[in-house]
Amino acid sequence: MDNTCPLCQTGLMVAETDCWMLMWDEYPVSEGHMLIVMKRHDAEHWDMSQDEWQDLYVAIGEAKKLIDDQFSPEGYNIGSNIGEAAGQSVPHVHIHVIPRYKGDNAKPRGGIRNVRNPLVEY
Repeated sequence: MDNTCPLCQTGLMVAETDCWMLMWDEYPVSEGHMLIVMKRHDAEHWDMSQDEWQDLYVAIGEAKKLIDDQFSPEGYNIGSNIGEAAGQSVPHVHIHVIPRYKGDNAKPRGGIRNVRNPLVEY
């Protein structure tokens, strides 16, 4: 853990698996937006161990249960920004689980490309 990293703040954790912490996103794209944050502080997704990759599947399932129980979305976008050019602003491996709701975007076609900016045509 890195005390200067905002994602290393375990006080924000609402659940965990062996390798991951789950927390509500402080700047949600939609109601129920959750982050899955690797416990080991590392900026590089490609350095994840096999155990971390496998446990990520478990963490995504746990996030879905938490979000479903509290928000009942109709769909999901799951993604990660890898590298500054892709929009990664915090150098710590994390995955976004973004619940989607019917009508939250007039043109949902394009999925993850359109979740942040519904005005962009694809």
